[in-house]
Amino acid sequence: MSISRDIEKQIRKRMSELQPQVDEYDELAALLASLREARSGTSTSNVGPPPPGCAKRRGSQPRGRRADEAIERIRLTPGITVGELARAMGIGPTYLYKLLPALERAERITKVGTGYELVPQRAL
Repeated sequence: MSISRDIEKQIRKRMSELQPQVDEYDELAALLASLREARSGTSTSNVGPPPPGCAKRRGSQPRGRRADEAIERIRLTPGITVGELARAMGIGPTYLYKLLPALERAERITKVGTGYELVPQRAL
């Protein structure tokens, strides 16, 4: 192997070693931003009434394209983290910090370590 290929191999190896820390950093940064937003009361997500059909549904399962996409990606990649899921979906992780707990409450997914997996569906 040439020297440049050896260096490239070492860099790729180190990047893969650091990826879990980068994911955790992204998750913590998003959580911190959410906490600051909640504490300051400057959230724009609760300004005015929700559009028709967008009212919160207590006790029901989250619906919508993002929920379906998150469930499908979790199905395809069990153990996927919030950071990985956000990157795969092309969105910021903050939204997922709201969506994923709702999917957990609806017993669609479960947290395993730092990642998520589908909850096996019971036969009727």
